[in-house]
Amino acid sequence: YKEKRYYQARVKEVVEIDREEGKVDVTFELEEGYRLKVERIEVLGNKVFPDRKIRRTMKTKKRKFDEKVFQEDLERIITLYKTRGYLLVRIVDHRISYEEKEISITILIEEGPQIKMGSLTISGNELFTDEEIVHEMVLKEGMVFNELQFDKDIFQIHALYYNKGYAFARVEPTEKIDEKEERIDISLDITEGPLAYIGKIEITGNEKTKDYVIRRELAISEGEVFNYKKILRSQVLLYNLGYFKRLDTEGEEGVSFDTYPGRESD
Repeated sequence: YKEKRYYQARVKEVVEIDREEGKVDVTFELEEGYRLKVERIEVLGNKVFPDRKIRRTMKTKKRKFDEKVFQEDLERIITLYKTRGYLLVRIVDHRISYEEKEISITILIEEGPQIKMGSLTISGNELFTDEEIVHEMVLKEGMVFNELQFDKDIFQIHALYYNKGYAFARVEPTEKIDEKEERIDISLDITEGPLAYIGKIEITGNEKTKDYVIRRELAISEGEVFNYKKILRSQVLLYNLGYFKRLDTEGEEGVSFDTYPGRESD
């Protein structure tokens, strides 16, 4: 019933036991109610973004409601704010009102201050200097902090190591928010690890294309030093064959890759 938007539906079971016959009769008494539609989405406490901007971020639209999608919408709203530096934003409350034939949604937001990038401290790096690592980052001191951009910056630092063969390198950020000063200070603890080599290259999912057709296009080979750029290049070369779609109907890559520990520690 909920899948069909009958959110007020009630189900009551009545069990009658016939001990002589050894049987049980079960009756389900249904109260279906009305098929409800979202008629109103009200946003309160927002000053940074207008109501329309927040509603456009949500996948819950008028007419259709799904509890799981709505919970994800609350996370989408939080993400929207965090990309603009509002790291302390929170959904104070949300209410879903079921009326006779309508659903009304109210969301109360506490935005908090806009946080800017403060100091950056780097430790554990020997292969690259602080300057080389900072060069990979878009976020600089004094800029409005963008959580999504910060995640991309961390990935770029990883890629800096991956492209030199250090596939086991790890970058662990520690964040400290000073709400009074409206800034975030970040420490990056880097574990570089040993140089890594490519062990086996395994191919799966190819039912119509022979392995050798795929292998001859790869820019990487077994036994050589791990290189992330070459892996990405291999992915492009396989798409250029024309056999694989970049995205299927469910948004899955036609050619994806994964890594896992080999037989040897390196």
